[in-house]
Amino acid sequence: MKKIIIVALGALVILNSSCLKDKGFDNQEYGIKDPGAQYPGVGFDLLSGTAIVKDLSVSGEISSSQKLDSSYLAISLLAENLASSDLTVTLAVDSKIVTDYNTANPSQPRMTAMTSSQYTLQSLNVVIPAGSNKGFVKISIPNATLLDKNKIYGIGLKIVSADNGITVASNMSKCIAKVVVKNIYDGVYFLDFQNFHPSRNTDNLGDTTTVELRTSSANSVKIFWPDVDAYANPSILDGGLNTFPNQEPNYTIDNTTSPNLVVVDNAAAAAAIAYEMNPDFVSYYDPATKKLYVKWGYYYNGGIFDATQTREWTQTFTYLRPTK
Repeated sequence: MKKIIIVALGALVILNSSCLKDKGFDNQEYGIKDPGAQYPGVGFDLLSGTAIVKDLSVSGEISSSQKLDSSYLAISLLAENLASSDLTVTLAVDSKIVTDYNTANPSQPRMTAMTSSQYTLQSLNVVIPAGSNKGFVKISIPNATLLDKNKIYGIGLKIVSADNGITVASNMSKCIAKVVVKNIYDGVYFLDFQNFHPSRNTDNLGDTTTVELRTSSANSVKIFWPDVDAYANPSILDGGLNTFPNQEPNYTIDNTTSPNLVVVDNAAAAAAIAYEMNPDFVSYYDPATKKLYVKWGYYYNGGIFDATQTREWTQTFTYLRPTK
């Protein structure tokens, strides 16, 4: 169960299909300086300084191939008027664009250039139809299940030429299609929880916070708490929000059951504590509402809650939006 997220990044500028105004373009800081007075040009549809991540999966389930919705990965005709006839723009793949981006952005997660066997371009010739000012790059993944969820992939693309000698805007001629593997449970969630500790939270107090559930396998997600910038489990301890070291809950959803049952395990590298599910509570995921309901803990006494030793969490996760 995977979905593909694709983002387009300019070689040093981020691509976006938003309807928001791009002051850099409008002020002619890049692109064709004066498309009304000069010959028209073409360039990737770049919006400077804004990153958009678009979930391209309709169902989120991929068994083999995935056609990526490239409606945002546009090539624009930079002119006052729409194209009077079909205009063909020729592209080339250039992995050096990915390498150069990694070098220029050392603080950003490193991208791995995709190999030709990992993706398919419908054509290196993109047509801007008559009566329009945009054409779209069409990309598909032949077998998304083979992509490594721990990697961020990039496809370096550049515009080589356009029909009729139309100018290629040199500072809008390159982009990177960034492809990330995520499962359908991946996202930002509102967490409403209670937890019990025999000495540090005997009243079973709780709180709310925002967390991320990040893909850890095809049907598992691991909790990340942005407030502490770490994989950690929010808890009330000694009267305030806190967390335990070496505990990183990982939630595995079984979509072959009804309801979709959930099991929580401790995925911390130095984990010394093994989790158990509360036997009197049905922990499950509701795909209709995108909510997870779970109750789990450790130090149960023969599977039974014991107020003298058990540590326990009751959690409801409500999906808010995709992770960035």
